[in-house]
Amino acid sequence: MLSASGAIALSGCGQSSSSSSSSSASVTTTETPYDPLGNYPVASDQATFACLVPESGLSRSIGAAYRDGFELAINHLNTGGPPLNFWPSLSGTGVQNRRIEMSVRNTASDPSLARQQAIQLINTENAQMITGGASSSTVLPVLRVCQQQRIPFLHGIAHTNSPSGRNCVRYGFREMINVRQTAAALAHFFEDRLPSKPTLHLLYAGYTWGQTQRAMFEREFSRRDLDTSFESQSTIPAQSTYRDHVERISASTDLLCIIQRGLDATTVLEDVSRIGLDANIDICIPLWSRLTAQTASEHLENVYGTVPWNWQLRNQVSIAFLEAFRDQYNRTPSYESLVGYIQPLQYAAAVERAETFYPPAVIRQLEDHRYDNAGLGSRERLRACDHQAQRDVPIVSGRPVETQQTDQFFKLETVVKRDNVQYECDQRPASNCELGSYS
Repeated sequence: MLSASGAIALSGCGQSSSSSSSSSASVTTTETPYDPLGNYPVASDQATFACLVPESGLSRSIGAAYRDGFELAINHLNTGGPPLNFWPSLSGTGVQNRRIEMSVRNTASDPSLARQQAIQLINTENAQMITGGASSSTVLPVLRVCQQQRIPFLHGIAHTNSPSGRNCVRYGFREMINVRQTAAALAHFFEDRLPSKPTLHLLYAGYTWGQTQRAMFEREFSRRDLDTSFESQSTIPAQSTYRDHVERISASTDLLCIIQRGLDATTVLEDVSRIGLDANIDICIPLWSRLTAQTASEHLENVYGTVPWNWQLRNQVSIAFLEAFRDQYNRTPSYESLVGYIQPLQYAAAVERAETFYPPAVIRQLEDHRYDNAGLGSRERLRACDHQAQRDVPIVSGRPVETQQTDQFFKLETVVKRDNVQYECDQRPASNCELGSYS
């Protein structure tokens, strides 16, 4: 049954999930008999997978895309679908002999509401897993709840380092690329495109994500075979113009990195275009989203950036997902839809490999799991030390406005291989990660 979206009062949420599970421990199941933990054992012939996304506010289009992928995944788990061919553990007849029900809740991009909704999903709907989260502000409180309640959280599209760094938890996993991987991919891409002594100008948002991305750019470009000099400016978010900042950028700059999000990125690009700076220097935006591309469409041409995935990747999984998504929704999927689709399948396959919903057994199946069915066409690994996917990173550039379509804003430049963006467990942000207990 699909739950209603939106804020719901937390009456009854004081009950712990452990006590809820204890009351159902006498239910006969086919699972290996472990002690009750989280929402184990599953008390019926149905299991609930849950999704937390913004369905109102500025990020509602991101939430809608994620939800579409999630709903398609639940449908395929129960009834089958072409992309399941690439998940050998999954049959399309449910998971561990149980039909999968789904519940979707609106976070409205509000951290407090995201936390409340997670508690409700666990304590009143007996969710076995949660996915979703469109920003670190909503991912981090849900990570804490899921660690406390022992419910796996395969989160969505938060880009900052901390969910697989200093705020990592045993019960959290991330397929999405992080800030360091983005910086490493762009540094690798531009290494052969820049002069031997390039100047980079970093125009960064003056809050945690922007500051971290600036630091990662400086780290990764300094590691390359370039004698790089850096200039930088911090900005206050949500300005109507950034012209004063843009006019301070030297025309001799080789690469301008606009470390901004959403409408701020659009406003900077507009100001750069007005003074003609884009005609003389290369420009990159660390992480492109379809939402930003739509608002900045007139200024995209030859602006580079990373994406976690792009439908133009012509591997078997991407092609199968693209066709299934278009058949269902009559449009081309974004990465938000892909990761919304992949995460419940990743969890379900781990349950099947573990032959139980018992949370620690499922977690151990995910740790250091290697797979090639997440749409990149190459081998990935959910690293055990920090639960961060080690993976390739696509690089795109903006199309001329006259060649753009609703779902075609970029051309795929290249895919930077995993070996060029990964880092060791004793390096930041992984070195700041302490995962916590299984039980």
